[in-house]
Amino acid sequence: MSDQANNDLYCIVYFSVAAIHIDETDILELLDKSRSFNADHNITGLLLAHAQHFAQLIEGPELAIKQLFEAICRDSRHHRIELVFSDFVKQRAFSEWSMAYKDLKADPDGIIKKLNEFKTAQRNPTTIYNHIIALRGCLASNP
Repeated sequence: MSDQANNDLYCIVYFSVAAIHIDETDILELLDKSRSFNADHNITGLLLAHAQHFAQLIEGPELAIKQLFEAICRDSRHHRIELVFSDFVKQRAFSEWSMAYKDLKADPDGIIKKLNEFKTAQRNPTTIYNHIIALRGCLASNP
């Protein structure tokens, strides 16, 4: 994914809980639609799932990201949406994936621990960026 001058590259990270039971088939359908939409709008990101809890990072042009997040907030399939990070970034953390996905059932890479560290980290952009990169490293073997 290319960015004009990277001066409008925006990133949002949020956590949410499913409001209804969502199974693997539902997630795969959602991913299929999301990947198509994201590719059309120059958006990349990551979706993590653990039971009925989700963490998502989306990155791309500021307006597209803010509009997508507004739509996500209106989506009745989940609630308890907690915005963890929202800011401009210098480069994409997930440029290879329109939407990377990992189900954390077994969590062999300790991603849940990294997510908890991310969630409790001070809202310092450098600290947050480092946590994002750590998550990317866990996904490198399994996009």
